[in-house]
Amino acid sequence: MSLSFSGKKVVITGASRGIGLGIAKGFAQAGASLHLIANDAAVHERAHDLGATGTEADIADREAVGAALEPISRIDVLINNAGLELMTPITDSSDEAEAAFRRIIEINVIGTALV
Repeated sequence: MSLSFSGKKVVITGASRGIGLGIAKGFAQAGASLHLIANDAAVHERAHDLGATGTEADIADREAVGAALEPISRIDVLINNAGLELMTPITDSSDEAEAAFRRIIEINVIGTALV
């Protein structure tokens, strides 16, 4: 089965590696116009490889999200793929564990909502 996304604008977060990059490759093969967003510089190379545009941005930062999405006139498909997992023992009550938990919530919940 093949799908065509020719003429469709697709935005994918967390697209510099892993599942997000795999999804981006699939949409690229289907002819989509892609915009990739990730929190590391590798997003630029991955975007170039796929004939896409890419923005390095932390999705938990409202201004960074706005800047990343500002040049896009419309979005036909949004894949909110970015996510963070930091293994922390539940009994760890240190400041570092709390900071890790807060960062997980910032990315996985707040960042997803901001995008």
